[in-house]
Amino acid sequence: SPVRPTAIKGNIRFNQAGFSHDPEQPVLTHITMDIPAGTRVGITGPPGSGKTSLVQLIPRLYNLSAGSLFIDDHESSCLDPDQIREHIAFMPQESFLFSGTLEENILLGRRIETQRLDRIIQACDLTATIKAMPDGLSTLVGERGVTLSGGQKQRVAMARTLIMDKPIIILDDPISQLDTQTAQNIMEQLKCMNPKATFIIISHRLSALADCDWIYVLDKGRISGQGRHQDLIHTNEFYAESFRVQQFEEHHDT
Repeated sequence: SPVRPTAIKGNIRFNQAGFSHDPEQPVLTHITMDIPAGTRVGITGPPGSGKTSLVQLIPRLYNLSAGSLFIDDHESSCLDPDQIREHIAFMPQESFLFSGTLEENILLGRRIETQRLDRIIQACDLTATIKAMPDGLSTLVGERGVTLSGGQKQRVAMARTLIMDKPIIILDDPISQLDTQTAQNIMEQLKCMNPKATFIIISHRLSALADCDWIYVLDKGRISGQGRHQDLIHTNEFYAESFRVQQFEEHHDT
């Protein structure tokens, strides 16, 4: 029967992990990562390198084909999947809004102190958006209500994820539709809002990963580089080139 630990701190360890839908074409090969509880880890790499599949293994949306994955000191295959998921807040790439008020979309039925809700709204840079809405937080959004832009949707999804207040927070490309300054402000606020959480952040925008404790670069389903932002700029070709291009674009946007 599955193990049900009373609490999960958020240590995550992949040991020679592999994953494939089809043995002929592995999605991930020989993935070894050590993510201590309470750290912020970035994952980047070209499209199709296996980033999303990798993070989906943590809540066991898929099972490993090889190697092992430990959550705290428990092998994840021995844990109850529902219990693992109770400890994870996952922000997928595509954030959905249902027909309801803005507040309902953020809270998803959770109760929260007004003060914390306000702080999260502020951290996700939603204060001005909500002020501009016809009925503030009570404004209907989604199918028949106000239509939000891609960037506003992303910030609502981010607020929804932080409110869950889980020990493991996974953000899959959370700031792709935000301008550089807003994105950086939000990334800086994350740690203050959930100081003990383990954050795993997938992003193509390297400025968003600059503050991470450790960054992994994936390529064709393997780890092609790892280190801190400053190291990777000098040691990893993909990272260095992406950073150079993005610096140039950001410089010319402003």
